[in-house]
Amino acid sequence: MELNARKPGVVGGLYEVAFGVPDLAEAIGYRERFGYRVGEVGRLAADAAHALYGVRSDLRSVRLYHQQSDHGLLRLMQWAHPAGEGLALAPFRCLGARWITTVTRDGWRLLNHLETLERRGGEVWFMPPVFTHSHYRGNAHLLPFADDLVGLREGAFATPLDRQVFLERFGFARPNYGAIHETCLLQCSQNVHSGVVLQDDSGAKRRFYAEGFGLTVWPEVAVGHDRAVVSRGVFALEPGEGQRVTDADDLGPPVDPIQGRSGRLKLFRFEETRALPDKRDVARPGFLGPCLYTYRVNDLARLRDRAIAAGGRGATPILADEFGRGAFSVEAPDGYVWTLVAA
Repeated sequence: MELNARKPGVVGGLYEVAFGVPDLAEAIGYRERFGYRVGEVGRLAADAAHALYGVRSDLRSVRLYHQQSDHGLLRLMQWAHPAGEGLALAPFRCLGARWITTVTRDGWRLLNHLETLERRGGEVWFMPPVFTHSHYRGNAHLLPFADDLVGLREGAFATPLDRQVFLERFGFARPNYGAIHETCLLQCSQNVHSGVVLQDDSGAKRRFYAEGFGLTVWPEVAVGHDRAVVSRGVFALEPGEGQRVTDADDLGPPVDPIQGRSGRLKLFRFEETRALPDKRDVARPGFLGPCLYTYRVNDLARLRDRAIAAGGRGATPILADEFGRGAFSVEAPDGYVWTLVAA
């Protein structure tokens, strides 16, 4: 584990994933089917929005909660004058990619909706859920039709306004990693982790999350092409190309990266020699679709200084966000924009 100072830093895991939307009412209705509910509602005038987010447009935002979770929330941002369509159906394998990951009771139910949307001419890309043996139990040698197989079935989809990975567990539970809303239409949990795609052969961009945000950054895990069953589809891995991922957790008590809490950030790394589409300019506030990640911070002023010292760019002053909470925005060295909010 990379050691990092415990304070100041973020607390409680990844707080929100923000989505730019053209219509708040329609977006709220959509998210309710995944178990989310309306929380705070806020506004910023164009000048204030420009100062915090770099977007000169009036803004209306709604924070969405999921059952009793205090993290893994969503923020819907409706701009009076959106900057553009955002990531839209860009591949997950691109710089700037953002998404949410939810646990579902029934991945095939969700697939039914995706296939129906496609047949009716909707704009959608999806990967049907595929089964992988779970490494949580070391059970790769369990036999089909002889043992009770333990593992995950994972899929993914993208629409012009949404981007999700969804997973279903078989034969094991992780009580601190996603609580399923049993009565909503799609029986899903809150966002349990999100990722960024970056190119970082030196490790400097990954170190920022320890040095700048105070996260616990675990050693990188490399998975070969033959075992990267899900990533082969999500990231279109080429023959012989594996997956490299680093997990980053908040400053709570150290936990094993496999058995930890939800709210994790995953850093998916590709070699700098690989040609990746660069969508970072349209995966930021002002655009539609997933555009921003947020963390809560226990000492906002000191964290701002820390982020700048670690290489964060364009840090704004600490200002009131649309919900009246102190916040600042900063661009990490990997080009992703973050907003840090007072805890």
